[in-house]
Amino acid sequence: MKSKINAVLTIILALFFIFKGIDKIPIKLKPITQKEIVETIVEKGSYEAPVGYIITMNTMRQSGFLRLIAFFQILAGF
Repeated sequence: MKSKINAVLTIILALFFIFKGIDKIPIKLKPITQKEIVETIVEKGSYEAPVGYIITMNTMRQSGFLRLIAFFQILAGF
């Protein structure tokens, strides 16, 4: 019984890794306006979410680092 539960949970985790890895492959940049950047970073002096997060994720998408993470997620799922 314990090994069946372990096998089912392993398969679910592997499928999750594969799904999230495939989801990262197309480059989908999140739109962010210059006004949002100026208001949050310059005026408030903060990289608070969601502006700081969007900037970071867009940078990782454009540099290809997110595709590398996706590759290893898919590999770990298999």
